[in-house]
Amino acid sequence: MKKAAVVFILKHFVAVVKSEDFKTLDFNMVKNLISQDEIIVTKEEDVYDAVVSWVKYDTSTRECLFPELLKCVRVFSMSKYRLREILGKDDLVVKNPECMRTVLQGLDTFLFPDDYQVLLQRPRLCLKSKELVVVFTGGHELGEETVLLKPRSSTFGYLVATKQWISLPKMPFRRTQHAAAVSCGQLYVAGGQTIAPLCYFNPLQNKWIPTKEDYIAPCTGASLTTHNEELYMIGGKDCNWFCVRKYNCRLGKWTDLSSMKFPRAAHCAVVLEGLIYVIAGQNLSACLKSVECFDPSKEQWTQIPDINNQRRFAAVASSGEKIILVGGFSDMDFDSIEASCEIFDKSSNQWNLVSTPIEPRAACGIVSVGDHVYLFGGEDGVEDLDSVECYDIQEDAWSFVGIMPKKRTGLQASLLQLPTEILQNNC
Repeated sequence: MKKAAVVFILKHFVAVVKSEDFKTLDFNMVKNLISQDEIIVTKEEDVYDAVVSWVKYDTSTRECLFPELLKCVRVFSMSKYRLREILGKDDLVVKNPECMRTVLQGLDTFLFPDDYQVLLQRPRLCLKSKELVVVFTGGHELGEETVLLKPRSSTFGYLVATKQWISLPKMPFRRTQHAAAVSCGQLYVAGGQTIAPLCYFNPLQNKWIPTKEDYIAPCTGASLTTHNEELYMIGGKDCNWFCVRKYNCRLGKWTDLSSMKFPRAAHCAVVLEGLIYVIAGQNLSACLKSVECFDPSKEQWTQIPDINNQRRFAAVASSGEKIILVGGFSDMDFDSIEASCEIFDKSSNQWNLVSTPIEPRAACGIVSVGDHVYLFGGEDGVEDLDSVECYDIQEDAWSFVGIMPKKRTGLQASLLQLPTEILQNNC
């Protein structure tokens, strides 16, 4: 029974540490628990948060024990954004020089990885064996009436290393023309032509989980990006076209931010070097060429040079100091495709036209991996597409690299780390 209890606790660590029983455990039991390789967590931050909650349950007597517990947390596995936040806000760390050294060393592993390889630091077993996967969510098929789209709940993946397709659990809600982004190792989807709450895919549990947040407006054609492990939802048809909202994944809370200068939906948004670029789209009557840039640290908007060709439902990705913008519809109809591809170079603050994809498309999925950008599906104004194209940024050349298992338009593509065990079960 004791062994079974231990196995249960390790498997359900995140739920167990929220209980009153965990907070009343003695120091040695807590230290032994958080030192285990077999703890099942989505991210190492879950272990850190558990330690903080245990200490703050009785700060006066437990604060002195925090430095020793912190050494059992594998801070090198935590997000660099979370580490920076801890250094600026968490009094348990800031007031203690020993704790500061521990967290700073964790941050140094990001800055100087070669210097820390000799430490042979190991992440939890559940966080160790992962592969990079492009995860596709939702969308719809042409042939259906445009005003009566039938959103899909299907989710499937593409293994970048092996070019293999896998099936994944369906979303709890059907969505199309929605938004998606990865934060804290989990895939979040929001908006679309369905009244449904924000939900996320937990790769360790291999399932979708609806959030309990209070914002469930459809927001068709909104964008969702991630900065410092927080989600930024921008614009959209069915709500305030100017609006910007930030979602804290840990607290489960939305915050309203400074509005855009121009109303827009069916636009693109991407993060480049700490700034959020919001590109093109449409207003109530016209297709747009304008581009705005949001600085989250100052909560300020500035306008940057327009793109060369107006477009909506285009696809965007960033690589290095560049933003790659592809395809879209060129007017307010759904049958005129803007085939061109443009690249924004931050150093020159200028958009330049580059090679055009082999197959013109709009409402497709896009991801960037190193110096390559992949396009998935979408539509050409007549029919759905299932082709996959790859753009080599250095060579300025496009090539066909595969066929999707399903034709989809209005879908989203996101890069996510999935455990090898999950992949083996879903292949």
